[in-house]
Amino acid sequence: INAEYMGERRPSERASPTSSPRDDLIQCPNNPEAQTRAWIEALVGTKLGPATHDELKSGVILCKLVNAIKANTIPRISTSATPFPQRENIKLFLDAAEAMGVTGPERFSTEDLFDGRGMKQVYTCVLALSNQSRKVAGFRGPWIEKPRSH
Repeated sequence: INAEYMGERRPSERASPTSSPRDDLIQCPNNPEAQTRAWIEALVGTKLGPATHDELKSGVILCKLVNAIKANTIPRISTSATPFPQRENIKLFLDAAEAMGVTGPERFSTEDLFDGRGMKQVYTCVLALSNQSRKVAGFRGPWIEKPRSH
């Protein structure tokens, strides 16, 4: 991923620090998967492996993402390798995203992520969460830079 990580983050949370005119934005090519990965890595402080679906399927990373935006939103995250708790983690993420303002067509179904057939919709949801997180009291970014219109 050729992403620039900005913001006042600890070095362990920056995969590729650079300077920018805006220190609260993550800039990526207009590629939803790259944007999603860069934002998650910046907030969760974990470098994701090469297969995005495999990294997100358990819901653990998504729950940590929500907690990075608003602490203790999801107090108990299951690390079980079995399907039911993983699906429950995904549901907890979706409920938290909805509470933060991600609604309707921006959301994905548990199966979209768990089965990996709707990853584009998963990226849409995470991008929408970045936008909605601007309204969360106390959260100071970074955010995914909105695409510029020509």
